Amino acid sequence: MEQRKHRITSLRGLIERLLDTDAATEEFQYRARILITDLESMVADDTPTTPRAVAIIYTDGDEGDGRALEEAVLAFARQHDVELISADDPIEGSWYHRLWLRTRIIFGSVEAHGVYEQMYGSIIAHLEEKSAQVDSLKSESAAKLIEAVRAQEQAVVLLGRLLIVKFGSRLIVTNISVAHAEKLKTDPMFGEPAEVLKLLFEATESVPKLQLEN
Repeated sequence: MEQRKHRITSLRGLIERLLDTDAATEEFQYRARILITDLESMVADDTPTTPRAVAIIYTDGDEGDGRALEEAVLAFARQHDVELISADDPIEGSWYHRLWLRTRIIFGSVEAHGVYEQMYGSIIAHLEEKSAQVDSLKSESAAKLIEAVRAQEQAVVLLGRLLIVKFGSRLIVTNISVAHAEKLKTDPMFGEPAEVLKLLFEATESVPKLQLEN
């Protein structure tokens, strides 16, 4: 067991050194931070772990609105083989809640990171009325998630790299860059949908967006 911990610690050290090199792209930095967090967990509790992601939910509604939106997000995640492992305390008044998720797919696999691409695809298929191309349970959960978002006056949902913003009559669905996902996870403007939209539309890179009106 000690040998295993030593190997994990050595691997973590190697990754951290690579982060300090010029070759560390934004994509590499994002993946490396996920891997370092999971390696630390493996050393701490000696249990297998899987790639983790954060879900952040904001609505200007009350606790009931927040809980309903959160349930829809988690149901959607479960249909894509992503499960809840822990949650921070919600911030009430409006509703802001950070949840920690993991995939059930083998740790470190390409498939695990592809799960969040599949989530985006399920939402887009529903909105473009192409649900027949998606597994029925995934399609149903996507429909319920969009319904829960549309029920809010203002809302922001970040699930991995999937971002959904509701602001007045405007509904935006996009799969954002890893850099923007990292920024939104810690930026206080997350509770300001108009500012989140501004960030998206001012992005210098090209990101796919689907904008709908209610």
